[in-house]
Amino acid sequence: MLLSVLFPIDLTMHLCGSFCKDISDSLLEPVAPRIAEAVGPFLSVTSEDTLSLVLEALLTIVEIRECAWMTPELASSLVSAVLDIWMKNNKGTSHSRHDYAHS
Repeated sequence: MLLSVLFPIDLTMHLCGSFCKDISDSLLEPVAPRIAEAVGPFLSVTSEDTLSLVLEALLTIVEIRECAWMTPELASSLVSAVLDIWMKNNKGTSHSRHDYAHS
């Protein structure tokens, strides 16, 4: 059952990254916020095995026009999700997100 859940995420993230790399930024920019909003929620449901694919897809998306399309609200949402998943996967440290936000 776990494989059936991970495979669609794995395939979706791989296709998203490949799709965005092969299309002109001028065509992707109008839909980049929607793509980022769609990829963002995968951060909280991925395993360590698929997290790198989700982050790679997200990196590909934020590189579109050097993030000129990014709104403050979307940036805040994505940064929060990335920090939460980083804290979840950062074993062996006791730092909180609050510690880094005020450094």
